[in-house]
Amino acid sequence: MLATRKLQRYLKPVLFSNTHYHGAYQDPIILDPITGDLIIPYSFLDFLNSEDIAFTDSNATQIFFTNYAFKFNGGSTIPPPDGPPILSAAIEIDSYEGFLLILLIVSGLALSVICATLLVMFRLNKIFVKSAPIFSGLIIVGSFLAYASIGLLLGKPTAIICHLRLWFQVIGFSIAITAFLVKNYRIHMIFSSRTIIPKSKLSNERFGGFLVNFILIEILLLIACT
Repeated sequence: MLATRKLQRYLKPVLFSNTHYHGAYQDPIILDPITGDLIIPYSFLDFLNSEDIAFTDSNATQIFFTNYAFKFNGGSTIPPPDGPPILSAAIEIDSYEGFLLILLIVSGLALSVICATLLVMFRLNKIFVKSAPIFSGLIIVGSFLAYASIGLLLGKPTAIICHLRLWFQVIGFSIAITAFLVKNYRIHMIFSSRTIIPKSKLSNERFGGFLVNFILIEILLLIACT
């Protein structure tokens, strides 16, 4: 029957594993039910194979040292870290860096409020009117958002705080710099033109459309990134 392989379907490791037969000196033999390999502990020897250093249990889930303690590089018994130490990125309010940030925030916001107050007070002045006060106001708004974003650097960061920090910084800078460029380009057109420019080409609506389109592009990029 062996020669004709009629018993082939019965010759499986399961038949020989976990027989619960105890030998004279060792525990019962256990075979892997899938591979049929003998499940035995692992033994660790030194380089010259002269001394048993450690061994494991049958499932190799625990390691036991015979007469040795854990030793790592340099002879230390303390295990080294798995990677470089993770430094905290949080800036506390009561720290030196936190004090400087608060000082910068207060100074920037106060400056923005002062500029906004002056703009409102002299909004009917001919000089202010000719300099496109609406774009000056947008520069102040952008600066206010940029300075406010610095406050989000304080304390322990979270996912929401990180997203808000990015949005405030990008939107604030985009509004301020775009309004600044649009305003100065408008002034450049007025003083560099040798002919009379139609009012439609210098209207706030025309230049404001450029600013709005640029800000919308920045918002779409922020949505894609966050």
